[in-house]
Amino acid sequence: MAGADTETGRGRSISRRAVFGGAAAAAALAVSAFTILRPRNDTVRPDDVLRQDGRPMDQPSSGSPSPSTASPTPTPSDESFGTQIAASEPLPGGNGATTVLAAAGGIVVCGTPKGVVFAWDLGQTATRIGDGGGATTGVATGGVGGTPVLASGHADGWMRLWSLTGQSISSRKVSDPVIAVTVTGSGKAVAVSQKYDSMKDLHSVVRLWDISTGKQIGPAITDHFQGVRGLAFGRLGEDDVLVTGDGAQRVRVRRLSDGRMTHSFRTGDIGGIERLACGEIKGKPVLVSTHLDATLRVYDLATGKRRKKWKFSEQSPDDRGTTALVAGRLGDAPIAVVAHGPWTGDIIVRVWNLDDGDTIGVLGPGPGGAIRAVALAEQGGRPVVAGTAEDRTLRTWSLGPA
Repeated sequence: MAGADTETGRGRSISRRAVFGGAAAAAALAVSAFTILRPRNDTVRPDDVLRQDGRPMDQPSSGSPSPSTASPTPTPSDESFGTQIAASEPLPGGNGATTVLAAAGGIVVCGTPKGVVFAWDLGQTATRIGDGGGATTGVATGGVGGTPVLASGHADGWMRLWSLTGQSISSRKVSDPVIAVTVTGSGKAVAVSQKYDSMKDLHSVVRLWDISTGKQIGPAITDHFQGVRGLAFGRLGEDDVLVTGDGAQRVRVRRLSDGRMTHSFRTGDIGGIERLACGEIKGKPVLVSTHLDATLRVYDLATGKRRKKWKFSEQSPDDRGTTALVAGRLGDAPIAVVAHGPWTGDIIVRVWNLDDGDTIGVLGPGPGGAIRAVALAEQGGRPVVAGTAEDRTLRTWSLGPA
């Protein structure tokens, strides 16, 4: 039943879902496609904790790249929902669990608490891109000036651009922690920083940065009450935009070109904002959000009018708490992939149909432990869910037959 918030409507939705192996946590999603990643000379293997030749992380080592040992993967369109399609070799130890994950086409990139950035061509061995400094807080991929790049942001203020073979293109440092990065469809790499101390500040100071030049974009933003609560990058008309929420349940939309706010709206006083993602329904840009009252909502991005609202499950709000949110498409259907991490119980991933609120399927705990990051990627021409587990292995799952 479209738009149903009733227990009956949600019960019908859950009765149709299937539960498969897998679980999830944090995520990021890039929307630009680029060329296939080629292995560089320091392709990592499970026992390679550090580079063995003593060279800096952003310089290639000598010798020939080692061939991948990953086995061929089935075509995702031939698999039922939740079928594991591929599993990479584990990341080397000593880097910590994945903090952020992003995907563009068949390329998936991740960052770690040690500031190390890795990339995969799905089903292949991970490539160590480089060490950007403090904990990695954002990764993105796309094209800048016609060149495929990977952007990374870090908790110590570093923001960097890398080639897909690991060479450093740009390395800039700002005074505040970077909280997100993106590569826009128009070919601009942008970082978002925030200065905020919850013990003494009512409002944070947010700034936008051009990663290539290190220059600030627009004026400082000082009106986020209790800091940024939820952040997403999207497209509105002809503009690439940044969408942020705050502790007062206010959403702001800003142009990335000049940092100017185009409009704002409130989501209401009940159920604070957790996470935001930009998507599209029937050709119109929308904002998808999760809230502290255990609801998934959809807003018209241009007007702020709420379109939809659904409970997570019959246990809501007792199952409140999310660790990841990504929006995309599955065929003609707009979807959201939500990693639910309730205070009690297992982390699971629900895939929602945003047209009617039905749960297409659920990925539950499985091999490798709870997944710590999740993204929507593409494999064999079909969208797949990609995630990294506690065992530092990248796995992908089918979203069902074509």
